[in-house]
Amino acid sequence: MGWCMDNKQKKSLIKLMMIMAWMLLISTSTYLINEQKRIYQEKNKEQSIKKMIDENEHAFDMLAKINPDLLAILNFDDAFISLPIVKGTDNAYYLQHAFDGSYSSQGTAFVDVRYQNTDQIMFIYGHNVYYDPNAMFSPLASLLDQDEFERHDKFELIYQDHKESYGICMSLLVDVEDQQVMQTQFASLIAWQTWYERLKSYAMLESSYHVPSFADKMVILQTCYERDVNKRIWIVAKKIS
Repeated sequence: MGWCMDNKQKKSLIKLMMIMAWMLLISTSTYLINEQKRIYQEKNKEQSIKKMIDENEHAFDMLAKINPDLLAILNFDDAFISLPIVKGTDNAYYLQHAFDGSYSSQGTAFVDVRYQNTDQIMFIYGHNVYYDPNAMFSPLASLLDQDEFERHDKFELIYQDHKESYGICMSLLVDVEDQQVMQTQFASLIAWQTWYERLKSYAMLESSYHVPSFADKMVILQTCYERDVNKRIWIVAKKIS
């Protein structure tokens, strides 16, 4: 025997569904408001740090007091990117923590924890924040464009007691699974040449002015590529002074 709702039951069900819909709407609205607030706070923190770097010659010392994991400051002349670079105890913590240690989906740019001063290549990782083209390492995506690549061709690493200048050699889209290009030192010129040829196979743009050699110290800036989760953007640079 079937069961049918009477009008009173129908009205109660409709009322319940309306209450649940309103609760879902309120919950969703609260989440979106909190997300917007979090994004705004994270952006303000990053902007404050950038302002400190741009306006204060003692920025390194000031930032080191906030976070002793500070290794260097990455700075392009035109403030294209201006960020503190840290080196932690693993390659996970700073994926979801701001420079001051608070939770952050934008994270903090960091050096591969395996890096040693004797290594020829230093990898620096940072998030590509897709909803904000100016946050963290998001601007690196624009270096896949020829005009932007030529416009932003140098940067500095500012340490506590010295500065190093780097000229950008190439921008690449590298396969995530290719571990053969993740090298930091080479036993011979032949080994370096083999690595370099593999690197060039991924090149999107190359500089005719900054061309790396076996003797060069190099930095690779790495971030995600929005259009393909299996690719990473690499900006390869050599030390020029």
